[in-house]
Amino acid sequence: MIKANLREAQGNLEHLVEQAAGGEEVIITRGDGARFRILPLKPTAPSSVVGSSLDHLIGAWSAEEEAEFLKAVAVFEEID
Repeated sequence: MIKANLREAQGNLEHLVEQAAGGEEVIITRGDGARFRILPLKPTAPSSVVGSSLDHLIGAWSAEEEAEFLKAVAVFEEID
């Protein structure tokens, strides 16, 4: 585990990020005692399908919003 205070981290951020990317646990502490952990995020595959980019919205719409969206889609399907 690597621990650094905020001042040290500011001057050494690139190294700390590389260490975290390699699996090392990196903790940064602030003067008030707060602690923060640098973690790598899982890579996401780019999507070539437009609809897939909306997947993060699934479950985020209310029933009214969903109904409004489906009406709008129906209009375009009629035109098509």
